[in-house]
Amino acid sequence: MSNSDISRYLRISEETVRNWLEKYETTGDVEVVQKSGRKRSTTEKQDVIIQSMVDQHPTESVGQIAFRLSKKGIKISETTLRRRFKEAGVQSMKPTSKSLLTNDHIKKRLEWATQHQDVDWNQVVFTDESSFHMKQ
Repeated sequence: MSNSDISRYLRISEETVRNWLEKYETTGDVEVVQKSGRKRSTTEKQDVIIQSMVDQHPTESVGQIAFRLSKKGIKISETTLRRRFKEAGVQSMKPTSKSLLTNDHIKKRLEWATQHQDVDWNQVVFTDESSFHMKQ
């Protein structure tokens, strides 16, 4: 089978067919070799330190953790830090904001609880503003 026949059959260029055949003839294999690429900016030891930092301070932002790491001599960008988190399976979360109770709120809650302490709560149905119909 000619190179042009192979290229038509596989729907790839003849040049690609030639390159693969040449590679097979020289190496005896057509497996893709891992290319060098850019060197990783953090070491395995630094990755362990980053992971432990996240475990110790799970509620801190990426910027805060990057600042803590810089104090330990590890200069790392927030973007790289986010990549390391993603590799480790760490997901960022926003803490839910909860308004604090004022003294007035506390007094009103206590007042309400005192007024309703004799209610049989097994007979009460709590609902939100959604409407629903019950079938008998």
